[in-house]
Amino acid sequence: MGFSINDGSIKCNYVPRDQRSKETIQKLKAAVRQVDEVILATDPDREGETIAWHLKEVLGLRDPRRVVYTEITASAVNQAITNSRKLDFNLIGAGLCRDCLDKLVGYKGSPLVWALNNGAKSVGRVQSATLHLICQREREIQVFIPQDYWNVWVDYTEGFRAFYNGAADSRQEVQQQEAETYDDAGDNTKQALESKRVLSEAEATRLVEQARQHPHKIIQVEGKTITLKKRNYVQLTKDHLQPTALGLEVDAFLQKALPDLLEAQFTAKMEDALDAIALGKLGWQQYLSGWNQDYFVPALSKAKTLVAGASSATTFVERKFDVSKTHCPQCNSLMSKIPSSKVKKKYFLKCTSGCENAVLFWSDYSKSWEPPHSKESATQQKPPFKITSHPCPVCKKPLEEYIYTKGGQQKAMLRCSDPQSRQDNKHKDVAYFNTASCWWSPKFGELELAK
Repeated sequence: MGFSINDGSIKCNYVPRDQRSKETIQKLKAAVRQVDEVILATDPDREGETIAWHLKEVLGLRDPRRVVYTEITASAVNQAITNSRKLDFNLIGAGLCRDCLDKLVGYKGSPLVWALNNGAKSVGRVQSATLHLICQREREIQVFIPQDYWNVWVDYTEGFRAFYNGAADSRQEVQQQEAETYDDAGDNTKQALESKRVLSEAEATRLVEQARQHPHKIIQVEGKTITLKKRNYVQLTKDHLQPTALGLEVDAFLQKALPDLLEAQFTAKMEDALDAIALGKLGWQQYLSGWNQDYFVPALSKAKTLVAGASSATTFVERKFDVSKTHCPQCNSLMSKIPSSKVKKKYFLKCTSGCENAVLFWSDYSKSWEPPHSKESATQQKPPFKITSHPCPVCKKPLEEYIYTKGGQQKAMLRCSDPQSRQDNKHKDVAYFNTASCWWSPKFGELELAK
């Protein structure tokens, strides 16, 4: 999960997501070495404050200045710099707590829907609550009985519209919220509604005739039928979000398995707790460990005994994974292959025998399965580039030796050490490749290897 909970204490372990992330971090570190001061100007909310903290940690910044502004103008930026502050660790705590909450619900709750064996992939703290709202609305649509209705109105050349009221008909009148419409010509700040939908063509015809008796010019008479049909499949249409059949099935299961997690009030209470953490009124580690121990662990335990979807099973069914030939470094059990579209090999290895954070990823460089590199081990690795004594043939700044991997082999090249200069067209050909005797560039020729 990227963090662990032990005796009320939370320990987070963040690592670069992939090779591209590692390269981005190295570029940022190179930029930091070229300046005297770093100012962090991420978004002003708790997520932005947490991002600023991540930058501080990964770049090794001792005491960075934090600025906040809501518009990118010279005056706003200068004023923000003048009023810079230190990082707000209450906001950071709220951001870390939200991140851990989402991971806790996702990683621990998702196996519940895997047991449905219907292709369901995940449970989410916000995702599942949002799906529940959409499914609720869809079920209301499905049981709604469609009716035709008519509106009669007059459009004036001055640019406004006035509706004719239909006769009250309690036998056929639709629900008040659906049936009534504001008069565009009236005072819409009042509570009184000024028009009604008419449920019979005869009544609509009567209102049209009534309109003709007044000094209006009838330009056109339009009839309109509104029919709300139940949807068989969920899709994102032009103006509607609809759940899929799978979404409806997952929501129906979660209403039995984790009903509290789907309720808006329950989610709102968690958001209130995060706000209290951001204000320094509540410790984030205390809240997260308490929420997990008092609510989530018992809720998961109860959920695993419930009926899993249409299979009518009365016990929790574990998802089956293909077993690899690689042994877990902690318990020596064979590790499972976990499908993932985010890694090149399309799966990674994880111990499903109960070991915490026992995962391995394939390395094309070592041709073996390796654990995620910790912060300490990453600092011991050879950096991907180093500054040389050779000048750039375009701007005369020093060239850097950049180490990269291609086809599973480690290679080296020389390029300009200035990241901004490398973006212009003059530098696009500044690339020296390593040969047996020298550095060679297709445009600039040879450089002697450093002795």
